[in-house]
Amino acid sequence: MNRLWAEDKLQEAEFFLKHLKLCNPVNEMRYYFSAFCSACRSVTFALQKEGSNLLDKQSFDEWYKNEQIRLGAIPTAKMFVNFRNVTQKEGNRLPLLRFEGIDENENQVIIDWDLSKQEDGMVKLEFDNRTISQGFDVTSSDEIETLLMVELEAMIQVIPELIGKMELKKYKWVIDDKGQTISTEEFIPTCESYLIELKTTMRNFKNRFENQILKL
Repeated sequence: MNRLWAEDKLQEAEFFLKHLKLCNPVNEMRYYFSAFCSACRSVTFALQKEGSNLLDKQSFDEWYKNEQIRLGAIPTAKMFVNFRNVTQKEGNRLPLLRFEGIDENENQVIIDWDLSKQEDGMVKLEFDNRTISQGFDVTSSDEIETLLMVELEAMIQVIPELIGKMELKKYKWVIDDKGQTISTEEFIPTCESYLIELKTTMRNFKNRFENQILKL
């Protein structure tokens, strides 16, 4: 049996996820993430095309409606649909990188880093309704912990009038416009989880319509 179009899109998503795991997070991450979201979203589009070629299209339509309900109940699926809509229609502004820390007065400080606003050799941060920037080499390290901590701490030291002294506690990815976050440690596993759900959809389709697929 020939590989289905939707299966090819799944392999495309796996390709981008592999590179997402290995890439320099500051310089390349948002491009691979955008490509991963697009490929994942295309899986169900391709699956609908496969279904339109089946002899019993009505059965497929009924099955697919139930499958949409299943996927719609999964938080990661909703999240990635939103990711795809944003990256395709607005640009790669999500996810944001959020730093949380404590200033010298023990007040909580939150700084969001929009990677899409980064220029070559420049870091830009959103802080207290202002955009601040400073030149750094942000493409030289593959270690996200080292890169983010060293560069942000350096920025804090050179722009004390805007930020002041701050102790970094943790950083997260902001994944939607409502401010929902996930930890950097959860980011790749969340991508993997969504891909698993799409593979489940693909497997359910093949099990349900195996005889008709063989005739395609």
